[in-house]
Amino acid sequence: MDITDYKYFKEMKQLLLMRHAKSSWDNAYLADHERPLNARGKRDAPLMGLIIKEKDWIPHHVFSSDSKRTAETIEGLQDNLADLNFSLHPELYHASAESILEHIRLCSLETDRVMILAHNPGITNAVHLLTSERLENVPTAGLVMIEFEVDNWKDVTKGKLRAFIYPKMFI
Repeated sequence: MDITDYKYFKEMKQLLLMRHAKSSWDNAYLADHERPLNARGKRDAPLMGLIIKEKDWIPHHVFSSDSKRTAETIEGLQDNLADLNFSLHPELYHASAESILEHIRLCSLETDRVMILAHNPGITNAVHLLTSERLENVPTAGLVMIEFEVDNWKDVTKGKLRAFIYPKMFI
């Protein structure tokens, strides 16, 4: 094999799947979509941003549900990731694992690390769909990193679970 024959080298795509930080149930009259973070969520989101920064896992883009709690989770992440590039997507609000996968497959070819910030059960089910691992639950503010040996996001199928972290591991 000639070292200049690039067809033998696969790129690596990294996917971060994150569940929103802990939300408040204090106001029973709020619609689910409008629930904000509670005190624990406001503590945990910046912590996870710091961990992402320290591990050098900063995503090139975050695709987030448009709920209040996911938007506030992004705000918390930005405490330690000031230049975080993100967009809000209504279709990620309570998205299924299959919908999350469809969204991943639309990612730009040039982007090597993306984050999906959404809700359970979709996030946990996406881990099951995209890896051979069977996590019982991705807790609030939990983060999973999956690597795929593909050049293009549209080719994503099964990847390797590289990390599973959540705030209680660090507090």
